[in-house]
Formats: sequence, structure tokens, C-alpha cells
Amino acid sequence: MPAVLSEHFPADADFICLQEVFDGRATTCLRQQLGSIFPHILSEVGALGLWGRRLKLLNSGLFLASRYPLLAVRYHGFPNGAREDALAAKGLLVVQVLLGSVQGQRVVGYIGCTHLQAPAADAAIRDEQLTLGLHWLQLFREEQEQRGDVVAFDIFCGDLNFDNCSRGDELNQQHQLFKVYQDPLPPGAWAGRTVGHRHPAQLPEDLR
Repeated sequence: MPAVLSEHFPADADFICLQEVFDGRATTCLRQQLGSIFPHILSEVGALGLWGRRLKLLNSGLFLASRYPLLAVRYHGFPNGAREDALAAKGLLVVQVLLGSVQGQRVVGYIGCTHLQAPAADAAIRDEQLTLGLHWLQLFREEQEQRGDVVAFDIFCGDLNFDNCSRGDELNQQHQLFKVYQDPLPPGAWAGRTVGHRHPAQLPEDLR
């Protein structure tokens, strides 16, 4: 592994969410390089071995780094992965972060990070995973939010394996999730899809 990261993250970034961090050496490298700036890191999420009758040879590959303390963390594995994708423990990692306080009330944020079924022909599987993800996100917030909390943001991000303009992606583009979360990217943009709720952003840079 290289001694330094090949990508340079914005100096003022508060959170980093990655997917496909399957390799243990890569995880160690990321932790070493980011740990001094992002003291709160989650990695190697999702257990290996048998899930019911499904064998998982890889973890979820999800990696989340935060400057701010994590108040609560939850991971849910998708039960419907197919073919080679089923060998990884893909799912949803969701966290509640503590940003500070205002007049004695907590200021919190919510981040969901996921990696959906990959093959282009598997839109129906991705649609089911989006439905599960939306349910888990809403349930987590209901469980963790306290009376008087100031919610600064609620963000859902990840490698969704579809874009917001291709004809073959209509089923996923029209999912109910996008009535709850707003896509900050203009039609035709491809960036793995990051969508924000409550505070609309016109450009990806606005979500930093």
C-alpha cells in the first residue's frame, strides 16, 4: 500500500463516507492517514460467514469518518443480494452525530451510507434495497431523536449504482426515497448519487 492516500480530501470536510473498502490493508491505511483529523471512524462493518443460508466472504466495504462524536450507530444488512453481490455484506450504515448545543438543546445530524446491488439489470433488487434503506433511516431517526433536538442535516449517500438520467434507471429514479431526500446533482451528473434532506443544496460542494 502507498504511504499516503492517492486522493486528497477537502481540508474543511467534516465527514467522509466511502464504499468498497474491502481490503484490510487499505482500511488500516485509511485509519492511519485520517485518524488525526477524523477521530471517529467506522470500518469493516458487516459480519462475515453465514447469514441464514447465505455465505458472506466480504464485509460491507462501508467506511465512515467523522470529526464529530457519534451518538448512535446502526447497521442493517440487505437480505436480497444476488449472485456475486451476495458474497459481500452490503447494507446500510446509519449514524447520529453530535455537532454541539444551542440554548441547552442538542444539535445533531444524521448520515446514512450504503452500497446497492451493482448489475444494471438488477433494478428491481435495488428498488427493494431503497425501500428497506428508507424504512431503516426513518426508524433510526425516530428511535434516536430526542425532544428539543435541533436537526442540522439528514443525508443519505453512497454507491447507488444508478444515475438520475439514464433510461434504464427509471424504476430506481422514481423511488419514494427521492420524495423524502433531494438530489443535489443536476440531471446528467454521475457521482454515485448523494441526496440531502431538509437543507437543499444546489451543488455537491454545498454538502461539504
